[in-house]
Amino acid sequence: MVKKTFFKSILKTFLENKGRFLVICMVVMLGVSFVAGLGTLSSSLTDSLNDSYTLLNGADLVLKSTSFKGFTKDEIEVIKKLSFFQEIKEVTSIEQNKERFFYWDFDEDLFHRLEIVEGREILGADEVLVDQVSDVSLHEIISFQGQDFKVVGKVRNPFYYVMESEYTWDGNPLHAIYYFDVQYTKAPSIVTDLYLKVRQSENIFTSVYEELVEEGKSFVSVLPNTIILSLSENLSFSLAKNYGDKISFLAFLFPVFFILISALVVYSTIKRLIEEEREVIGCYRSLGISKGLIVFKYFLFALIPCIIGSLAGFFVGIHLFPHVIYPAFDALFYMPIMTEKRFIWPGLFTAFLMLLLLIFIPLVVIFREMRGATSELLKPKSPKSGKKIWLEKLPFLWVHFSFKYKSSFRNIFRYKANFWMTFLSVAGGCALTFAGFGLYAIAVNPNTTEIPIRMADSFSLISLVIILFAALLCVLVIFNVTNMNIQERKREIATLRVLGYQQKEVCLYIYREINLMSILGILGGILIGYYFLNFIFHFLEFGTIQDVNWYYYLLTIFVVCFFVFLALLLLIHKIRHIDMNGSLKSIE
Repeated sequence: MVKKTFFKSILKTFLENKGRFLVICMVVMLGVSFVAGLGTLSSSLTDSLNDSYTLLNGADLVLKSTSFKGFTKDEIEVIKKLSFFQEIKEVTSIEQNKERFFYWDFDEDLFHRLEIVEGREILGADEVLVDQVSDVSLHEIISFQGQDFKVVGKVRNPFYYVMESEYTWDGNPLHAIYYFDVQYTKAPSIVTDLYLKVRQSENIFTSVYEELVEEGKSFVSVLPNTIILSLSENLSFSLAKNYGDKISFLAFLFPVFFILISALVVYSTIKRLIEEEREVIGCYRSLGISKGLIVFKYFLFALIPCIIGSLAGFFVGIHLFPHVIYPAFDALFYMPIMTEKRFIWPGLFTAFLMLLLLIFIPLVVIFREMRGATSELLKPKSPKSGKKIWLEKLPFLWVHFSFKYKSSFRNIFRYKANFWMTFLSVAGGCALTFAGFGLYAIAVNPNTTEIPIRMADSFSLISLVIILFAALLCVLVIFNVTNMNIQERKREIATLRVLGYQQKEVCLYIYREINLMSILGILGGILIGYYFLNFIFHFLEFGTIQDVNWYYYLLTIFVVCFFVFLALLLLIHKIRHIDMNGSLKSIE
């Protein structure tokens, strides 16, 4: 019978604390979705490019002859006899007037295939294809070796997919890359390039693939007058890998703030709930209910919203985030269709870490509350004794404050846990918001070279998502802190109403403290964000803190203040609907 009543009381606790339950759900969902989404973003980029490369059966090594005669038949036979390589393609290329011309056998185009992305294939001797990375339009007429050719199609070459000019052998930017069909245009009798495919298949962005390619290089290093090129020397591949590494760095760094703030919210919520039910815990103990069952109740209250929030956040982050951000990659690359693969480990790790924290938090708090005798638990906790705060020891300053501000300052220093929770939450949200604006400032800064501008343009959407998530997190934590502040001070608020304070004055009495703590949090957040952003710029290797204009500081303050105001606005009804009779009857 006792246990049946106990389990009913668990349900009652859930129903009476729906707001707290939802806040934990939403905070965990926000943190996990951000980490899961940002964590899979880099792999969405590299896996998509790898899938396209695999589909076109791209080459792993390119051998370029430095001899004006090209590769001899004997040299080609030596390569063909190497069992390490699965495919070999003989290619003739010519560079002339900052343009590169390939003679291509489209009938046997199974290895290192060219894919037509616009227009059509070649149907006559006076037609040519152009690479998609070239600044050349369809139907344009070009001249080569005294003959005119019409551009009838654009193709995707597995080697070229960055929106940046390739370079000639003497270091000048290429204007265009063209492809003739050897069925219609007779190729020169020399072979300038050999494309090689290793026998094993690996993701081209992995270290295993790099080791495989290095092994392949050792097999062909004996050829004289030969330059050996791998994807590491390819501009498109190098930029894609570098860009993916930068996103991975952000995916590792930003979630730290989200996890810490989320853990802080969960800790403060569970701690406050347990403190409010101190006498209930005393009743449980007097009825003989074990400590394990009591711990289970509060553990369940933390565990269920964490599971719900983690699952919802994981699937939202994994599926929504890449679809929102993936188009931003088009600012730098000619992107293929996005892969359906997802890198799930960051999201899973975050969810698992949340669960560990939620196992630890109730245990610490509940066992600390149950250390005393049952008779002590049945008594209300003695309020903290009043004492002078440090501001009162500065009479030249203290005497100038009105009573309402003196009262606010005393309450801030009296409820130190609330102060630090509010300060750290606002500071964390503000630091993230400032970092997001800082990244965005680089995206719109014209004083960088072409490639960083393109890279920063694609970072702009990521920065906006960071700002949005940071702002939402700020709303949730301020809502949660203020809600708890109101809950624990119901008697005080009811007393003020009885003494003749108007609703507006009571709201200002509570909100004044939150606003003062939020101002300190914003100042601390700007300082933390400044050094955090400087650290990010250092590792991203573009942009400086000097690129962030003064108005981004003001914009950060405005955004955080707006969302603090929004959170407070949502809680006005809480103060207005306090049961004054019930609150004044409570024992303190």
